[in-house]
Amino acid sequence: MSEIKKKKPKYYGPWLSFALACTLVCLIALLWSLFISGPARLHEEQLQAAYAKIQKQVPDIKGLEQNIFEYVTYSGYTTENVYWFNQKCEEIAVRDLSTLDYAKVRQVAKEEYGIDAETINLTFGYSAPCYEVRGKNTLLLLNYDTLENVYERKE
Repeated sequence: MSEIKKKKPKYYGPWLSFALACTLVCLIALLWSLFISGPARLHEEQLQAAYAKIQKQVPDIKGLEQNIFEYVTYSGYTTENVYWFNQKCEEIAVRDLSTLDYAKVRQVAKEEYGIDAETINLTFGYSAPCYEVRGKNTLLLLNYDTLENVYERKE
């Protein structure tokens, strides 16, 4: 009978393990940069382009913010007016700055809806400018002009 020799497994040492670990880290970093940070950078570039387009129309605008409710809008203000723009950066509403009344909005949210406003921002509701009131576990949209409830959601 012939004797079968058993082969001894080769031992490659810690350098191969180290090289494979480095390759894995590089692969993960590459995928991270392509699929996670790439879209975030693209969104940031698009946002900056929209802000630049709006600033060409209203050079002294401040506090420019993107708002997303029914669709994407932008809002900002100057020393005289409050502006809202649609996704194409076209003006959709303007109100005199003197009509801006956060104290009244806080009062209405507390008295009529039982919401202690943590933050109040400007946004655009379904068809009109609105105040976005965020309280503990609640989102409330009040019409800018009438302070009537446009939308309410418990989170």
